[in-house]
Amino acid sequence: NRSFLDYLLGVSFVLVLIARLLYKLHQYKPKLAVKLLLLSAVIFYIVLVSFATLALMLKNIKTKSQTTK
Repeated sequence: NRSFLDYLLGVSFVLVLIARLLYKLHQYKPKLAVKLLLLSAVIFYIVLVSFATLALMLKNIKTKSQTTK
């Protein structure tokens, strides 16, 4: 059973890896690095919104099941 902090640390680790790789890539191909940075930002926000929506849906389901008991 993983906690929210475990997921947060995992996501932070992945973001640090992406940032480091893009920094290195920027030295050789700056235009490609900028495009990939924008793409990774879009993917990050899509995942963030998806997780937030899922968490709210699960919270609502849990609250409804507790009130019907």
